[in-house]
Amino acid sequence: MNEKICMFCGHRDIINKVEIEYKVTEIIKDLIENKSVNIFYTGGMGDFDNICSKCVRKFKEKYSNIKLCLIIPYMTKDILRNGEYYYSLYDEIIEPDMGDVFPKGAIAKRNRWMVDKSDYMVVYVKSDYGGAYNTMKYALKNNKAITINI
Repeated sequence: MNEKICMFCGHRDIINKVEIEYKVTEIIKDLIENKSVNIFYTGGMGDFDNICSKCVRKFKEKYSNIKLCLIIPYMTKDILRNGEYYYSLYDEIIEPDMGDVFPKGAIAKRNRWMVDKSDYMVVYVKSDYGGAYNTMKYALKNNKAITINI
């Protein structure tokens, strides 16, 4: 099977969640139906990731071939304790091998890993600072993903 991967990247806090969810739903539908995307990566951190994950789960009901993967920068006690819950939400939990890196740096490195692996990138970035902005900037600089900014 030919894999096409889309990652999500956006701000932790979103005010207009209903509007963003509508836009994300339309984008994901287009990615599945017209771009043959079948794998979606999320970091699972914050409002935007949660909205995107929720939308992908809805499409999984109609399209059995799509997968939602949680990409974690490091293993947490919460995931270890509640693994069954996490695996009920995600098809796969991936912890990329990033070598020795401090937890805060691991998030940025994980984000770059997702960009490098992705064909598409759905982004919600409204400021010129922070992790989501830096990830989008990395993607644009390296021509690694087609960025769709909501």
